[in-house]
Amino acid sequence: MMKASPVRRIIGPPKICYDCDHELYPNGKIIFDDEFAKQDRNGRWHCSDCQLTDRRRTLHRMYGPNHEKTRDFFRKEERKIRAWNQLALKLNDPGKKVLGEPDSDSGSCKGSISPVRTSFPGTMIYRKNKYTGRTPF
Repeated sequence: MMKASPVRRIIGPPKICYDCDHELYPNGKIIFDDEFAKQDRNGRWHCSDCQLTDRRRTLHRMYGPNHEKTRDFFRKEERKIRAWNQLALKLNDPGKKVLGEPDSDSGSCKGSISPVRTSFPGTMIYRKNKYTGRTPF
């Protein structure tokens, strides 16, 4: 008889989705309470987010980016990734002044309570659009 995992309290082997974003989940994403997660013929689990992404990629390949069925989610993802990459571009450039950094002459932070930039310049990575593979700036 199998014992329940102390973290999940579910009997049996853990359900892990290996199709999720490899930058966020390098060892796979553990599936906890995803009732729409499915297991394929080979025994690999796929969470509902990956299934939705796969369906949208298929629609994008069939109809293209300007079709009425694909336009909305395509633009939404493009805007989200572009905003992330713009922030990463600002934070990774050591020459630019970022909101929250102390002024050189007064020494006080204007605009925020704590500095935005960490002591590790250039640590933010750029993301790609999961439907097209492009890196928008």
